[in-house]
Amino acid sequence: MNRFYFCFILLFAIANHSFAQNNVTIEEIRGYNQDACWFCEGKLVVSNGSKTDTIKGGQYGKPPNYKIIKIKNTELLVLEGDYSYPMGERIKAIQIILLDNKNFLKEIFAKTIKLEYESYLDVGDNEIIFTYKNDPTIELEDNLLIKNSITVERCPVTEDELDFECYSVFEFKEIEFIDLGKLLSHKK
Repeated sequence: MNRFYFCFILLFAIANHSFAQNNVTIEEIRGYNQDACWFCEGKLVVSNGSKTDTIKGGQYGKPPNYKIIKIKNTELLVLEGDYSYPMGERIKAIQIILLDNKNFLKEIFAKTIKLEYESYLDVGDNEIIFTYKNDPTIELEDNLLIKNSITVERCPVTEDELDFECYSVFEFKEIEFIDLGKLLSHKK
């Protein structure tokens, strides 16, 4: 009879431990003084039931946007955020991270996409501003699809620096396809 109870308790503990490993929780920790601290990162405390770790990211003390997706029976954490830098530069950062016990928080994909950028050119007494703008559409289901829509403009600065007109230099679209199933099979 004691063996029966011992086996029952042992099986219950193993089943409970296995279930806890697949229970992913994420807690957001926001940084101090969010309005004043531009480069302050937020944090995500990620746990899969048996392992816990912290991911730093974001701006103004806020962590990056995140969601959990499942591809080929594997849970993934997707982080996405826009970041601003001096001189009018903005980027979008995307990270895809494994959540399973064996490869906990192992990054399988990371990419930055330039959203905006300005450069200046002096031509004699005149200044020309070139602007780069990208308005990407990101689709994430079984695969990652990034549809970039890029515009470059030339903006001659007149004597009245607040009133100038920009002209399109070129526009183009590009599509980037990332096979997440293939990334999963190579990274495990």
